[in-house]
Amino acid sequence: QLLEVPSLQRCANVDGPLERAITGAFTPDGQHLSVASQHGEIWIYSIGPECSTKLQRKIFSPQLENWAIRAGTAALPTGKHSIGLTFVNQRDLIVTNDNREMIAFNAVTGVLKWSGAGVGSSTSDTISLAASPDGALLAAWSSDKIRLIHSETGIPLSNPFGFSRSRPGAGGTISRALWSGESVIAEWND
Repeated sequence: QLLEVPSLQRCANVDGPLERAITGAFTPDGQHLSVASQHGEIWIYSIGPECSTKLQRKIFSPQLENWAIRAGTAALPTGKHSIGLTFVNQRDLIVTNDNREMIAFNAVTGVLKWSGAGVGSSTSDTISLAASPDGALLAAWSSDKIRLIHSETGIPLSNPFGFSRSRPGAGGTISRALWSGESVIAEWND
């Protein structure tokens, strides 16, 4: 459901894949919503006055369809969705999955910008992303590694930086990464 804030009243009906939605994300300004469907589509809506919605674009990719089929049939043990959406800015949308893969689309045109591998040592790690304040860089992380990526091209700008679990009793995961100016802060749960 899409709710209006602060009243928490349900918005007008939203046409589209909401009954088959896997996950969704808003643009940084909150004016657009993307929804990934179980059928490999991304639906992008504009959010207007009084919580009105209008479908702006549908993006389909066979690769997304394969990801969506896996996400619909094999939920992760953590209960998290295995497909993630992140708007870097108002126009660039990054889609990630639980097999350490990323795809970037121009959300305005629907054109594929780049695709590539993410980070992590497990093939079941979901990639999470945080965009720098200017949107030029992405901090991409999995449960145990983090790296910087150029958001426009998908080119890695650093080697994956990992956290050691080699000592007895060591454990934990990266729970999130935040930007502070030009620095990235990784929060580690031990």
